[in-house]
Amino acid sequence: LRLDPATFYETFRNTAWPKETHLCYELELRKGRAWVPLAQSKGFLHNKGSHTGAPVHAEWLFLNRISSWMLDPKKSYRVTCYISWSPCESCAHELAAFLQERSHVRLRVLASRIYSLPGHEAGLRALQDAGARVSIMEHQGQRGARRGGAGRGRGPAEAAGTGWAGLESLVETSLYFRRCWKTFVDHQGGRFEPWDGLEETSQSLSGELLRILQSQG
Repeated sequence: LRLDPATFYETFRNTAWPKETHLCYELELRKGRAWVPLAQSKGFLHNKGSHTGAPVHAEWLFLNRISSWMLDPKKSYRVTCYISWSPCESCAHELAAFLQERSHVRLRVLASRIYSLPGHEAGLRALQDAGARVSIMEHQGQRGARRGGAGRGRGPAEAAGTGWAGLESLVETSLYFRRCWKTFVDHQGGRFEPWDGLEETSQSLSGELLRILQSQG
């Protein structure tokens, strides 16, 4: 099951403000020095609105799903989440608690935009403190990605004193939107088409996220 292309553009377009949250996830197993995708543990979820009963955020549904996988505590796993809105304070704390209880699971949260309601900054910092890597989705990556060569040298996060353990490198040329499109969208061979303002908005949000994660609260 894959996302409809129109739904992807509607919910992940970072210059828009959709009401729905979509969360695409991919589970990988550590084998030697490599991360190997587990095809049976890849998919997407979206929040349930009040019209279906009590509203449920996509992150809560995701935690229920990953808990059902019964991951072997003797093995190492990495979960990557592409999410149209960053977690709210409550969901961020729940994700942090999940990680604190499962040292064999690593989590990367790649958000299209920042969910900015009261408490969201403290929630994102708690998620980072629990070991998650939190980043803004990008298309071409920051301009600094092409400096330093082969990932060497100091990017903006490192230069500002933020360790890599809890913060996804903001200078990595990662093409997150395109990767999400190829992996989770029923694109029928169609190419991802970036929208106007994608780069500028991504860079602005990356700066805002960096400020949040470096803040002392």
